[in-house]
Order: sequence, then C-alpha cells, then structure tokens
Amino acid sequence: MSIHTRLLRTVEKVLGTTRLKTDKHRSPLQVKQAVNSVKAFLARRDRYEECGLIYKRGVLLWGPEGSDKGVIIAALVEEVVAKHDGIHLSFGRGPELMEMELRQARQKEPDRPIIVILEDIDEIIAKFGEAILGMLDGENRIANVVYVATTNHPERLGARIVNRPSRFDERILVA
Repeated sequence: MSIHTRLLRTVEKVLGTTRLKTDKHRSPLQVKQAVNSVKAFLARRDRYEECGLIYKRGVLLWGPEGSDKGVIIAALVEEVVAKHDGIHLSFGRGPELMEMELRQARQKEPDRPIIVILEDIDEIIAKFGEAILGMLDGENRIANVVYVATTNHPERLGARIVNRPSRFDERILVA
C-alpha cells in the first residue's frame, strides 16, 4: 500500500467520510451521491424551519489533485442554479467581502438557494486565517446556502473546520 493510500485512509477515518470513486469517464453515477445529497437538502427547507435551525449545508470534497473534484462542483452548481433557480458565488476575496456579497444576494433574492464554492479551503485558511469560520457559521449566518469546499490536503484543516456540527455536514473522499 502506498504512502498516499495510507494517508487517505487515515484521514478518512479521522474525518468520517464517504468514499466516492471517480474516473476519467466521469460517469453520472459517480457524481450522483453528492448531487443527491444536495437535492435532499434543498427539499427539506420546511423541516429546518420547523425545528428553528439555520437552513444551510456544507459539503467538503477532498482527495488528491486531479481526482475530479471540479466535475462534482460543476454538477452541484448545475443542480442548484439550473434546476433550483439558485445563485452561484465563488470565494475570491476576503471573508468579510464574501459575507457582504452573501448578505446582498440574500436581501435581493430572499428565497433563492445560494451555492458558495470554496476551492482549496486549506489555502483560503492559510491566507485569511480562521476568519472564514465567521462566514460559515458566525453570528451573521445566512440561510438557504450550500457551501462546497475542496481540498487536496485535508490534514492541513484544523478540527474547528471539519469537526464542528453543521459546518461541513458531508465529507466526501474523491479518489
């Protein structure tokens, strides 16, 4: 067993993830798990509101470089934007500006779902620190949002990112 495979298995045990296999053919069955998870979330808004919970979802896609995490992101964006009339935002600036953009989108479109893509979240955290946590679930939480983060290096993510309930509810190993 290679060092890379052992590392992935160790991190998988720590994160408690679901393994999702992909290949160069990018079969729709291989992204179905992630898409179905988001579809199920989008269908449960009333349950969240009945329980008084903030209606948001976090999905962490992790695995080696070139493992088609981008294919899964594209399928998730299509699901939220095209099939649920949602809004797509990508993290490109600091957390404060991103949070402001989220608030503005929510004010203008209070009922449309928003999908926020955080590619290479480990690099975002390295650049901006854990201020990203405030955007994910600080006191100004924004409902009806799906956060999708990716990383090639899950070992660089602190426990505050991966272990807090509701921050990243679903963790998928893409290998």
